Amino acid sequence: YLLKIFTLPTLGRWVDRWGPRRTVVAVSIAYFLFFTVFPFTVAGRYWPLIVAWVLVALADAAYNLAVLTALYASVPNNALRPAYFALFNVVPLGFFALGAALAVPMLEWLKPVQFHFAGGVLGNFHIMYIACMLLVIPCTLSAWFLPDK
Repeated sequence: YLLKIFTLPTLGRWVDRWGPRRTVVAVSIAYFLFFTVFPFTVAGRYWPLIVAWVLVALADAAYNLAVLTALYASVPNNALRPAYFALFNVVPLGFFALGAALAVPMLEWLKPVQFHFAGGVLGNFHIMYIACMLLVIPCTLSAWFLPDK
């Protein structure tokens, strides 16, 4: 969070220059790479996780700025405007809660599944993060529906 706070002014100028759509597409690559690191992290080699968390912290800050910019640009200026912003805050929290509630049963269901790959074993957590990595792709494509400026 400190990294996000310190980089927000610079990232804000970047979002202003690039626009919300291009920013979300660009940071989606960072999210994809973030989820890619988890399946290939093994005991004794944790440094890729630190690099991935730094990268995703910057991506998260830029993503939030870009989406809020797009929201302010697209929400009509009428009496319902506050409702758009309320929903914008509540709906993602609901999806976060749903994802957290589904993660444990999914991991339990995947517990017996293992793949041997490149001399290592991919277990349930690895498979979950590979699924997250693949889910970033259609989410990135949906960024093309954001306003450009």
